[in-house]
Amino acid sequence: MFINEVINYAKESFLRFGESPLEFIVYGTKDRVVAPVSKGLPFTSAQRLEAVANIGVEVALRKNVGELIEIFSVGSAWMTRSKAGDIPRVRPSLDPSRKEILIISSLNAKSNEQRMWQFKITRDKGGKLTLLEPIADSQGAKVFGPLLPEFVKGYNIISH
Repeated sequence: MFINEVINYAKESFLRFGESPLEFIVYGTKDRVVAPVSKGLPFTSAQRLEAVANIGVEVALRKNVGELIEIFSVGSAWMTRSKAGDIPRVRPSLDPSRKEILIISSLNAKSNEQRMWQFKITRDKGGKLTLLEPIADSQGAKVFGPLLPEFVKGYNIISH
């Protein structure tokens, strides 16, 4: 529903600043809110889930979103590809053949359906962004992850 607006926002932001720190973009019946994650997320899964739930609580406390419609997370990451059937031996951030990507994930609050879009980031030798192109097999792919549902849980603690 809102994905084209979010993709345009993310691309413009990335092109302007050369990076994309993690942000949650929340659409509700009253308004849209952007919640930046200034310090990043903690390392462990349990800590990440708690941090994202707390961000949901903080957004709900603003009382300007209304009923949730769709939630997006936008941020850059490292990606590595392994051969079919192989498990990567190192974290993507440590892989010398890693690729920098922009990831947009969404959760529809009514259907709980999650989707993902990825964009390959190309930089020149000076590190300046030169190209942001869609990764074909990820455009709107159905996925499941725990972070966006955890955001909704945190939000609903306050709003319900």
